[in-house]
Amino acid sequence: MGLISVVGLGARLDELTLGAVNALKSAKVILRTRRHPVSGYLKEQGIAFESLDELYERSEDFDELIQSAVDALARAAQDQDIAYGVADLRDSTVEALLNAGVSVRIVPGVPLEGALTAMAGGVYQTLAASDIADFEPDPDMPCLVRELDNRIQASEVKLKLMERYPEDQPCLISDPEGKIHTISLMELDRFERYNHLSCALVFAQKRLDKLERYGYRHLNRIMRRLLEADGCPWDRAQTHETLKPYLVEEAYEVLDAIDREDMDALYDELGDVLFQVAFHSEIARRHGEFDESDVTTAICRKMISRHRHVFGQARAETPEQVSALWAQVKKQEKHFSSLSEEMRGVTRGLPALMRAQKVLKKAASAGLEEAGMDGSGATEEEQIGEALLRLAAQARRAGINAELALDGAIGRFVSRFERMEQTARSEGVALEAESGEQIKARWEQAQGK
Repeated sequence: MGLISVVGLGARLDELTLGAVNALKSAKVILRTRRHPVSGYLKEQGIAFESLDELYERSEDFDELIQSAVDALARAAQDQDIAYGVADLRDSTVEALLNAGVSVRIVPGVPLEGALTAMAGGVYQTLAASDIADFEPDPDMPCLVRELDNRIQASEVKLKLMERYPEDQPCLISDPEGKIHTISLMELDRFERYNHLSCALVFAQKRLDKLERYGYRHLNRIMRRLLEADGCPWDRAQTHETLKPYLVEEAYEVLDAIDREDMDALYDELGDVLFQVAFHSEIARRHGEFDESDVTTAICRKMISRHRHVFGQARAETPEQVSALWAQVKKQEKHFSSLSEEMRGVTRGLPALMRAQKVLKKAASAGLEEAGMDGSGATEEEQIGEALLRLAAQARRAGINAELALDGAIGRFVSRFERMEQTARSEGVALEAESGEQIKARWEQAQGK
């Protein structure tokens, strides 16, 4: 079996390295494609070569093309050394060759993007245009796209990048001869000349107010800016304690959006909840307590641990089995040794009815379905508390969320009161001026409307 030397050719003839020239002169040459300036050079030097161009016509899809290329190179190297010329060493066939169990060496060359790498200014993102569908652009960094083969592909790249970068973001694009042109992102698919050697560089956009869409890191940047010395005085005055009511309020606004089936309001309210997460995380970071990466790490680890039927060897094929596994893992994580410890572990920060149902569910696992104590000798507050606990138990047995049931009842109460008040106003009567009996009668009348 011969040696396959993968030779990086770059985009232009003057980018050939001495190592590349020597490799091309010392073995049988196979090019990824004849559509490269090196073809003319090889002819001038009297160096015979082949290419894999015909495989493009025969292959049904990209995966088949890659496999056919590897097979062809392996066959050619059965009894001789091969110099396999590619414009860029990141070519998919190179990766496949390295994993194919054949003898391969790499002859470094200038990357396809050539001079654009210097203009990117440090760290940048890079990908082939054919990989754009699954790419998540980061507008904080320059983005260098290789192999813009045609206008259709350039249009797909443009649309994807415009999800994050402004449409007027400055870009550079190289033509087949390597000349660099300045355009805007919006003009990326209006260039006159594309081929598989063309590359485009979109510059970074670091101004938060210029972005088209935002990720969680941008929310953190905004939060840090608000808490700077010259940021927002109100935000700087907040603490974990003062922010408590806002988190609860935002969570209930999410529930309201779900109840109204208002998807626009839902993503907006979820954003408010996420802002509270970022707010607490940044306050904690400034006090040396934790930061946002601790928050995301904690929840990721928890989800992996609690879903052992997905990330481990446990089995759970129904929602009920999943819930049982979740409870079992949670008990292990928190080192609970008794049901009473589990009950005390239910957070006191929950609304009382919600906490009651969680506690009662744990009691029910031991066979206790009753709730509430004998009211003899109890204060009125204690009697009311026991009655509410019994109602919470009744709701749990019926599969009803007591908190949502009460919330629904409040909504119906307000609607009925509104109907009663509107009727009184239509009669020119103020409710405050009516007697208790008159109000009671109006209340009964409003029930059926």
